[in-house]
Amino acid sequence: MNITILGKEFPIEYTIQAQQEMAEKFGDSFFEFSEENSGSFVSAAKSMMDVSCIISILMSGAEKRERVRCMMYGEEFTGLKALTAEEVAAAVHPGNFLEYRGAIVECIKSAQKTTVEIQKEKNVEATL
Repeated sequence: MNITILGKEFPIEYTIQAQQEMAEKFGDSFFEFSEENSGSFVSAAKSMMDVSCIISILMSGAEKRERVRCMMYGEEFTGLKALTAEEVAAAVHPGNFLEYRGAIVECIKSAQKTTVEIQKEKNVEATL
């Protein structure tokens, strides 16, 4: 999955390491909504900084995963370096907030999908 910042596409991945970093930073609070602070600039700014941080963590997850893959196959890593949360925040407009939050949710959902392949039964007779 990719996310576009300033016209440049960055891969994002929800890896086990990314999940751990998110849990350490946010606990279970990232997707909570508080009615009392929903209209404040402080609350909006914090939410946007949280999204910047999550994007940075997911970018880092994608970069690290690709570096490991390259190492395993003896290939040179030619991917992009993940942006820091501060760099993401400096590059992103508040108007992109919902789009990026949606991309985060989709990235997490897609990483948690389980695919099971079932083979067709062969026509076999059991003998005793």
